Amino acid sequence: MKKLAILAVVATFAAAANAQWSDNFDSYANGTQLHGVGGWTGWGNSVAAGALVSNAQASSVPNSVDIVGGADLVQEFTGATAGVWAFTGEVYIPTAYTGDSFFIMMNTYTAAGGGGGNWSLQMHFNAANGMVMNNGGSNNAVTQTQIPFIRGQWVPFDITIDLDNNTHIGRYNGTEVVSGPWYGAPGVAAIGNIDLFANGATSVYYDNLSLQVVPEPATFVALGIGLAGLVALRRRK
Repeated sequence: MKKLAILAVVATFAAAANAQWSDNFDSYANGTQLHGVGGWTGWGNSVAAGALVSNAQASSVPNSVDIVGGADLVQEFTGATAGVWAFTGEVYIPTAYTGDSFFIMMNTYTAAGGGGGNWSLQMHFNAANGMVMNNGGSNNAVTQTQIPFIRGQWVPFDITIDLDNNTHIGRYNGTEVVSGPWYGAPGVAAIGNIDLFANGATSVYYDNLSLQVVPEPATFVALGIGLAGLVALRRRK
């Protein structure tokens, strides 16, 4: 029975691990069109909404992704339907940036019919006032704090998503800029995709993007006890 319980904990942890994802764009050649590459697609499965790998800026050398003009680049996720998750990344906004560019996360997404679904977070880089704003999502009333965005350097951002309790907190450069429900009706407890949307703006670069599960402390304890038990069992044999 002890061995079965241990295996159940390991299997649960492994299932969550399979849903994890990261991309630093360094495995692609400079200038690669990402539509149809590495799981990336243009919004609504449109190649015209794709984006190019670029070495003009990079936090992890040599590449990042350049979100500019008509870019509306999507990465879909499967398996993130419970627990606590952390999305992290870095964004570079050039000093001459103009327009309105968005980092978006959705709880459901479908490419059919030109694209659609249920929005959870829209982190908005508004050049007109120089602020990081948050446009919220689909029927999920959020609290936002506007702060100035930083030009000309790489800046970290992160979103912590608790699917079990339907909450999320988004931070830019360590400062909370949005919090509230992850989804509203008819949304679901899931992380469906990210969407890097230029909305006609000049270049904004992203690098070192990652979606990772945040194990509960009890999982670590159970896993530790289980592994210790297995070691002890093997020693007695």
